[in-house]
Amino acid sequence: MTRVDSERGTTTEDAFVRQRLGMHVAGFDGVLRVISLLHQRRYAVRSLRMEPTGVQTWMLHLVVDTTPLDATTNLLVKRLNRLPSTLKVRPKATKAISSIWD
Repeated sequence: MTRVDSERGTTTEDAFVRQRLGMHVAGFDGVLRVISLLHQRRYAVRSLRMEPTGVQTWMLHLVVDTTPLDATTNLLVKRLNRLPSTLKVRPKATKAISSIWD
């Protein structure tokens, strides 16, 4: 979101936090539920990689842009853990960025 600084007459970008997550989900329907949650909550997904890890489990690797408040409260991780198909969510190191293009 772009804001205009009234004193300087310039625009600044709101800072985003790029969250990297790794998670195990049960079945391909679990993969679809995770994607559905991200879409419904309007998370900006920058990268999504999935690979089968067993007969009925998948490993997802996500890179999502969130607000700083969302990142500090781990809201996305809490939402993902509430899904019945999510087995384990591992947050990775976060990186503060100044715009969505970093």
